Amino acid sequence: MPFRISVKNYRGLAQAEWELTPGVSLLVGPNGSGKTTLLDVPALLRDSEKKGVPEGVSLHGGPGTLMNLRAKTGTYVEVEAKLDGYHWRLRLHPQGGGLAVENDRSNDAPPNWLAPILGYRCYRDYWLRELRVNGSKVASDKELNGDGTNAFSVLRNWRDARATRPRWDFVMRGLKATFPDFFEELEFESAGQTVAARTVAPWMQPGDSVGTYFAPDGFLVGLLHLTAVASAGDGGLLAIDEFENALHPFAIRSLLEHIREWATEKSISVTLATHSPVLIDCFKSEPSRLLVMDPGVPVVPIPLDQMLNKEWLAHFSLGDLYAHGDFGSQATG
Repeated sequence: MPFRISVKNYRGLAQAEWELTPGVSLLVGPNGSGKTTLLDVPALLRDSEKKGVPEGVSLHGGPGTLMNLRAKTGTYVEVEAKLDGYHWRLRLHPQGGGLAVENDRSNDAPPNWLAPILGYRCYRDYWLRELRVNGSKVASDKELNGDGTNAFSVLRNWRDARATRPRWDFVMRGLKATFPDFFEELEFESAGQTVAARTVAPWMQPGDSVGTYFAPDGFLVGLLHLTAVASAGDGGLLAIDEFENALHPFAIRSLLEHIREWATEKSISVTLATHSPVLIDCFKSEPSRLLVMDPGVPVVPIPLDQMLNKEWLAHFSLGDLYAHGDFGSQATG
């Protein structure tokens, strides 16, 4: 069953209802429509559960940044997670520099029902230069950090353990298919407490390799996207903001194909926030999975097939419609 996230008066979101279903979905909309804010809501819930609500709120900007500036005086911020009839609702009342909290949850919920929320990660702004120059620190990590800097350590750990070897194999398959002229194999080398990586191309002589310091940004981004998706446990939740950055259209389509395959197999909910017409056009047969942050509707996001006629949409490239402002632009609002 899908998780449902409800939001009222949180920053740029007056009201949102977001269903996180297994598989890959897109989140589109104009700048300032609240895409990044929506992706932050599960992280706010995660941090509030793990660290307590006051510290969780502090990690996300503090009480003074919570309230939607258009909200009526005396209202409150509300975020809620729902699954199978169970709920966890936080009502947050910023008061001066402080915060009053109403914390309500189902008393009969199973103890692990929030596990997908607690494992939620949103990936954006990878530290490519740090990874390129300094590699990863030696660690026992089995999940990619939000900045991506532990990627080489994570991948080596996956490769060397039977239980996680399928994750390694998935990343390698995706890289070979996405960068066929550039990538055949990934090798690791250690120096002190640092793990570095080297790539082997299919045309290289035996024993030859190139350090990832010289790898294109697009290759590192593709490697990190695949590692991020494989980091989610079965039934997990994750999001990637501005998925298309540094990627060629062929790479976008190839990575999406492999991520869809993994998400289906593992029942993972993957949300990709994007402005890419190439990526948007890949959802022509699944307009219900294209979620639009449209300024003209009271509750966001809205599935594209509820916003525009599905039969009409079938006649056009969705990417072209988006690029020309037929949906997901300030003009449509």
